[in-house]
Amino acid sequence: MAESSGEPITDFHSSAKRSIVPWTRFGQWREELFQRERAELTIYLRAATPIALRAGQEYSAWREAMAEPVQDTQRATNASATFWWRITEGLTRFRQLSPPGGAKRYHRLFGEAMRNASLGAEAAKNGFRANKTYEVSRGLGYLDRYVKSMSRAEVEMGRLVMKYRLLDGE
Repeated sequence: MAESSGEPITDFHSSAKRSIVPWTRFGQWREELFQRERAELTIYLRAATPIALRAGQEYSAWREAMAEPVQDTQRATNASATFWWRITEGLTRFRQLSPPGGAKRYHRLFGEAMRNASLGAEAAKNGFRANKTYEVSRGLGYLDRYVKSMSRAEVEMGRLVMKYRLLDGE
């Protein structure tokens, strides 16, 4: 019997309580970290979301202008130039944003999509202006990449929304 050490036998509940305290602190620390990351992400998304929405609207407007077989190359040139100007302006504003740690993947994917849109619109604009179908085709290739990149960015955005419970209203 190893009971004669002279120390009182501690109550099971008090020792269990002491062993829970570090886990409680760890849980509090994790919750504080989560709330800080969530707040940083919210601030970032308040700046990034309008850029993304505008890019989608501009792309839709450009696609609508290109919906029919292009008969008027001047109109196509103007529509592509307008799209290029607005997308490039959005890309410039987006590059000025500094993403928090959790949003770096989204930032990279969305930046890639915006670069593809800018390159595609510029190539299409120059192709229509010079009446060079291979340049227009090259631009359309970039714009196809824009759509794929934007889709990946949207999936990443959905992951962030779920992970950080951005729609819960907490």
